[in-house]
Amino acid sequence: MTLLHDSMIKENAIFIADSHFKVADNAFLDFLANIPDNCQIFFMGDIFHFLLGEVDSSICENADLINMISHLSCNHEIFFLEGNHDFYLKKLWSHRIKKYSEKICNEKNIKIFPYYTQPIVMNSYDNHTCILAHGDLWISNFYNLYRRLLYNPFVMSFFRILDKVSFGRVYERVSARINARNIYGFSFFRQDFEDFMKDRIDTYKHFILNPIASSNADLRHRFCIIEGHFHLGMNMSVDNIVYNSLNSCYLDKLYLTLRHGRIEVLNGKE
Repeated sequence: MTLLHDSMIKENAIFIADSHFKVADNAFLDFLANIPDNCQIFFMGDIFHFLLGEVDSSICENADLINMISHLSCNHEIFFLEGNHDFYLKKLWSHRIKKYSEKICNEKNIKIFPYYTQPIVMNSYDNHTCILAHGDLWISNFYNLYRRLLYNPFVMSFFRILDKVSFGRVYERVSARINARNIYGFSFFRQDFEDFMKDRIDTYKHFILNPIASSNADLRHRFCIIEGHFHLGMNMSVDNIVYNSLNSCYLDKLYLTLRHGRIEVLNGKE
């Protein structure tokens, strides 16, 4: 968990999750190019369908979107929460963008939050304490171990070396297999929307909300939870908590923003 005391979710901030960008996805690039100027952008994970931010072949494959985000950083404050399809991004814009991008990048405007720093907690302009995460937290003990293992520096070193000695061929094969997978909405897997959202609220209450409510008097006590990963696009209120499970931007190209703790479409923009 990361507490951001010096940052606030501003009015008309844009939330984007699970766009699963692949090569030549011009529709998503156009979607980003039309974001209103000077607003905050929260990339909520799985923005790339497959990006290892310290592997050269992966950076080259995703250069169009890396460039676009670099360009957006000139006029937007960007918060990027890594997902389970895009990780090791901490050094991507600060060290490697100069090699792969011709567009100006204000790296100070891009704040990266790896899996192990999530959720992030910050106040909003409408007086909510907001808990943001990609969404794949507390899935299972095995999954949690797997996700943390991916951030072991020896694992990424192995990926980098393998990419170099294979001249990118291994990465190409892995990427092709991942890109061939279909992307579905939540309803493809289950229909118990309300039970699922109640379970997620209970989980957040146990791990996050109860501890911060008791130990941080300066945090407001109207909570909203915002997460992606599940491709659901629904919300639910329980007592003083609003739970928001974001739409997949791969399935629904919507400009989403925060109003009174709830995620909704920005000024009817679709």
